[in-house]
This record gives sequence, C-alpha cells and structure tokens, in this order.
Amino acid sequence: MLHDHICKVCGRPAPEGSEAYDFMLHKLEDYKRHTEAKIKKEAAEKEIEEQFLFKNRYIDELHSLSIQLSGTEESKISAIAGDIKDRIELVARLTNDLNAINEEIRDITDEKSRLLIQAGNIPESVLEAQFNDIRGLFDQKERTTVRLAQLNNDLSKLNNEMDELQGMLDSLSPSSSQVKAMRDVHRTLDEISKAFSKAKKENLRRFLNDMQDRANEYLEELSANDFHGEIRLMQTADDSTEIRLHSSNNTEIKKPSGSQKTVMYISVLFAISDFTKQKRDEDYPLIFDAATSSFGDSKEKEFYNVIDKLSKQCIIVTKDFISEGKVRQKDIEGLTCSVYRIQKATGFDQRNMATIRTTVENLK
Repeated sequence: MLHDHICKVCGRPAPEGSEAYDFMLHKLEDYKRHTEAKIKKEAAEKEIEEQFLFKNRYIDELHSLSIQLSGTEESKISAIAGDIKDRIELVARLTNDLNAINEEIRDITDEKSRLLIQAGNIPESVLEAQFNDIRGLFDQKERTTVRLAQLNNDLSKLNNEMDELQGMLDSLSPSSSQVKAMRDVHRTLDEISKAFSKAKKENLRRFLNDMQDRANEYLEELSANDFHGEIRLMQTADDSTEIRLHSSNNTEIKKPSGSQKTVMYISVLFAISDFTKQKRDEDYPLIFDAATSSFGDSKEKEFYNVIDKLSKQCIIVTKDFISEGKVRQKDIEGLTCSVYRIQKATGFDQRNMATIRTTVENLK
C-alpha cells in the first residue's frame, strides 16, 4: 500500500507525506517491532528447550560418597568427636598439672628466698656450692652402700670357701705324729688369735661407751641451762674415733655452734682425764687457751663457775675480763674460782726477748 500510495482498505489515495501515508507507515513499524519481538521470544524458548540443564553428576557423586563413608569410615568419622574430647580433657589435665608445678616452683622460690635471708651475708653461689657438695656426698654414700653390700657378699662367699677348706684340712689324718702335733698347735694358736681379736674389739667398744657416758655427764654439767645435745664417739672403718654431737632423736647436728663444739671437746677431755687417773692413778692439770672465745657474755660467768665445781685442776687462759687494758673487777667478783692476772712487766727491750719479765697478780 505504501508503494502504491493507496489505502487498500478504503481505496483512498495516500500520497507520500500525507496523514494517511504516515498512519500506514506507523502501523507497519509497529507490526515489524511486534514480529521481531515474537521471533526473539520463540527463538529463546526454543533455545531453552534444547539446552542440557543438568551438566554435572553431583547426585551420583553424593550417592557414591555416602556409600564410601558408611561402615568402617563412618566409625572412624564418629570416633573423631571422641578423640577431640579426649584430647581436650588431656590438655585440661596437663594444664592443671602445669599450674600445680608452677605453684610448687613459686613455693620453692619463696622458701629459697627465706633461706637466703636466714643465711645472712652468705652469697647464694656459696650456698649452691655447698648444696652440690652435700648432694655429691649423698650420691657417694649411695654408691658406697652398694659397693659395701657387694664386698660383704664377696666376703661371705670367701668365708664359706675358707670354712670348706678348713673342713677339708681338719678331715685330713696325717700319719706322722709330729705333723699331728703341729696341726693341733696351729689350731690352738688360731683360736687364741681369734679370741684376742674379738676381745680387743669388745674392749674398745666398752671403753668408748664408758667414755661417751662420762663425757655426756660433763656435757650436761657444763651446759645445765642451755641446749647441749649428746656426745657420740663413732668408730670409723680405719679404726679411728670421731666425736660427733647428736640430738636425742639420733639426728646428727651437722653444724654446731662454736660454744657447743667447745663444751663438747672439753667434756671429752675431762672424760679422758678421769680414765687416765683411773687406769694409771695419775692426775694432771688441764690448761685451756681462750676456751670461752665463742661464748656470749652471760654464758662466760656460768661456765667458769661450773668448772670451779668440778673436781679437776683446770687452768683457763683468757682475756674475757679485760677491756681496753683494764680489768673488769666487778665481773670477777661474781666468780667462785681463783683469778690471777699475768702480764708483761714494763721497761723491757723491744729488741731483746731476754729482758721480758712476767708478773703474776692475784685478783681473787
């Protein structure tokens, strides 16, 4: 119609540019747009119908995976939760143990600090060295104990062998009368030797016990108002004797004070003096030089008065009652023993020892 410039509906002419021509042109454009949209829609619908929607096989894979994870694998997976729980409990328990150990470390550190304060001016390095020495001694003691048990076992075996050999020797019956007589003499001398050895050990043990008892009597007298412990005379493996101080619960006092050691040794000397007088009917004076140097002022006076009450002739050389070259006469008046002052006379030649003279003054 547009080409012919005429409307085929009403038969009227429709030249180009007329209202009728434009109307038909707009209608044609609308039709073309409608047709194109319809074609595109049909093409899209056709493309959707031909397209493969499910390209992957996830359902089959999930089904296969469910089969694989069943049975043994399912048990393993189920056990993972229990394993995690056990590990959490283990971590919690180890954490508690660690906290307890840290608390113990703090307590030990606090105790160490208290000990360092009590030790005074002793450096920590010195205390650590002494601790290591003590620990080494304990280790050595353990090794020695094991070695001693081994040696005792060997000794027991050797004694059994000796008894067997001695039995074999005794079972021999020599034909010579002289050999028989020599055998009998040997047996007799052997028994005498054993008896002497046993008696020597027994006598030494009794002697040490008696001396220990006597020394403890003097120890109690010399320390009547103070802690003194008990003296033990210990016989060592090399047949020597050591003097040690113990508490009544059999615990050794490792580091007795200076005054305790002094009184301990003086008590043993008094006991030795008593036994000497008893065995030889001889007595001799005991001379002590600065015996109370480790005592306190209150204990010095008590010590001298206790010594004075003993039936012993004792000479004690001391400077306890001299201060700045002068005698403390008031302190001397509290003593019950005789007191003499020994000093160098004035006017001696400092280059000639022969000019020194000694003066003795009776103070009390």
